[in-house]
Amino acid sequence: MRKTDIADKRNVFLQKLCEVRKLVHNELELPSSCYEGKSPGQLMLIIKELEMMEEALSTDVFVPYYPRFINDSWDFNDDLGIALMKLATLYEKL
Repeated sequence: MRKTDIADKRNVFLQKLCEVRKLVHNELELPSSCYEGKSPGQLMLIIKELEMMEEALSTDVFVPYYPRFINDSWDFNDDLGIALMKLATLYEKL
C-alpha cells in the first residue's frame, strides 16, 4: 500500500473521530434520563478510548473495548452506536 493511501485513510479516520467525539460529548450533556441504555461511565470510557485510538492509529498498538459493550447492550438502531461502530471499522483498516 502506498504511503499516500495510508495517509488518506488516517485523515479520513481522524476527521470521523472528531465528528464522533462531538456526538459523544453532546450525549453526555443530556440529562441522565435521556441516555437510553447508555451509562455516563460508558460514555466517559468511549471518550478515553477515542483519545487512545487517535494517539495509536493502529490496532497493533491499541484495540478499543467499546464495540463489545455497544453490541451487548445498546439498541442496534442507536445513531451514536452506529457512528461509533463505523469509526471502529475505519480504525481496524488503518
